[in-house]
Amino acid sequence: MKRLFLIALGILFFAVEASAYFTMTMTSTSEQISVGNSTVLNITLINSGNEPSFNTRLGILSKDFNSSELYIGTFKQNAPFHGQIPINIGGDITPGKYPIIVFLHYTDSNRYPSSMVFPANIQYKLDPITKVHGALSEINLTANKSKQLYLEIRNLDTMQHNVTVRLFLPDELNSDKWEKTVLIMPKDIVVTNFEISSLGALPDSRYTILATLEYEENNIHYSSIAQGYVIIVQREISGFKSQSNNLFVGLIVSFFVLITLFLYLKFRAKK
Repeated sequence: MKRLFLIALGILFFAVEASAYFTMTMTSTSEQISVGNSTVLNITLINSGNEPSFNTRLGILSKDFNSSELYIGTFKQNAPFHGQIPINIGGDITPGKYPIIVFLHYTDSNRYPSSMVFPANIQYKLDPITKVHGALSEINLTANKSKQLYLEIRNLDTMQHNVTVRLFLPDELNSDKWEKTVLIMPKDIVVTNFEISSLGALPDSRYTILATLEYEENNIHYSSIAQGYVIIVQREISGFKSQSNNLFVGLIVSFFVLITLFLYLKFRAKK
């Protein structure tokens, strides 16, 4: 019985440890482009998951700047990576602040590909403060259904603005639209939406998503980045049902552990 008890606990702990997950965090800095047409994006990346990533590489997504990928390869847990991504202006742009989306591609130990997106920015001659900001909703998404993602745009300015909105998602997610132009009046709030669906996103995963908001005024470029999350669920249930299910599972597990412990102690007492 003692052996049975230890095996039961071993199975329980194995089930917890066998689940692989990745949690990547990134910080970035860059020098303002005052002279010339290039700069360097300094990257610090940390893998705080429970296994290394493989074929890891970084790059940027931008319509105004060009760069080549930065290859990392095998990226171990809790060992910060420090690197640089050279960035060049891709054409004629006005002075101001521009959003940069850093993408991360990698595979797990089974060579299953995954991706993430991170926000960054570049200042060209100026670093203006935008008065247009956005907030993305957090949504739960199932594998076989699409869902509306809402972006709330707030104009704190006393002037109206034509705002270009671009949506950036990991490769595992899809959208019906990727870019919109929104006219927002002074001191106003506008809500626009995108229809999001899964492209092989892993269940129980939480994906960071980004939206850039850009406009120009008096030959100055302004920008901000809104951040949100898409959580992939097996099926969509209410918060109350979710808590009830978690409680029920917890009670069942506790019940079997107590029964096993009781039988073990009873058997030991008879000895």
